[in-house]
Amino acid sequence: MDNTLFSELSYLRNHWIERVLEDYEQERDELGPSGIKLLQKESRSAVWNMCKLLGVDMNGVPGRTCRMLERYLHKYITIYCSHIDDDEERGNFKRELFARIPLLTASCAQLSAKMSSGSTKVNANHVRACLRTLKLEYSIQEINANAFHVFKILGFRVPLWTGVEEGQMFALEIGMPRNMLESVAVIVNSAEFARDRIEQCVRGIANDSPGSCEGRPMQSLHLVVGAVVASARYMAFSEADPAPRLANLTSAPPSFISCIADVILKEILVDSSSSEDVSQPKKRKITHINT
Repeated sequence: MDNTLFSELSYLRNHWIERVLEDYEQERDELGPSGIKLLQKESRSAVWNMCKLLGVDMNGVPGRTCRMLERYLHKYITIYCSHIDDDEERGNFKRELFARIPLLTASCAQLSAKMSSGSTKVNANHVRACLRTLKLEYSIQEINANAFHVFKILGFRVPLWTGVEEGQMFALEIGMPRNMLESVAVIVNSAEFARDRIEQCVRGIANDSPGSCEGRPMQSLHLVVGAVVASARYMAFSEADPAPRLANLTSAPPSFISCIADVILKEILVDSSSSEDVSQPKKRKITHINT
């Protein structure tokens, strides 16, 4: 965890959970009861790779970038595409949107990095130089205008902390020692990268055993808290099972948090059949985003 965040934690102790819950409530209100359509594996790899290209693939910035891009696509398509009745016009709209995906991803990464105290800040000149390596040419004015456009569509609000930062703060809240926080960060980052697969598994469990996972959409906060519980179990943290306490702090059912933690343990930490290091995704074409 960044030392600045540690130094601020005592001051923020009485307020940070309240702010995290505010972000969660906004996400829930924006996306409705059915949740949001998540980017799939190759598209998520493209986001992580763009963050790596920009030099901001740390401190949870890729996960927040991915969440922001998902929110942007959800809101932008809802606002504009829902008013288009003509199939040809709808097709043109989607093609134009897909062509802008690399720039949109870079803008989300740029905004996400600006909010992170421990990340390298990226300006329009840096974004332009990185996009040129992909043979994409944009002016400084176009890059700045696009970043403002994304920020506007997102309601001029970006989550104050990344999922990794939130996870580490929750870990401290339940008494996990600082020497475990780096592992918590890796597990939260891996869970965010594999979120589409984790949510699919959680939905499957909910369908098979309706009482076990509450049958609700998995929000970002649920994933983070579930990853912290999975981290504590995986590293044999000696205190009592943190699921009930974290569920209480976040007003989530303990069975739901425990279910998510079990899926993370199985799908990411224990499943020996998967040899892919999800914290280092394979290179994907950044122009390919599943929506």
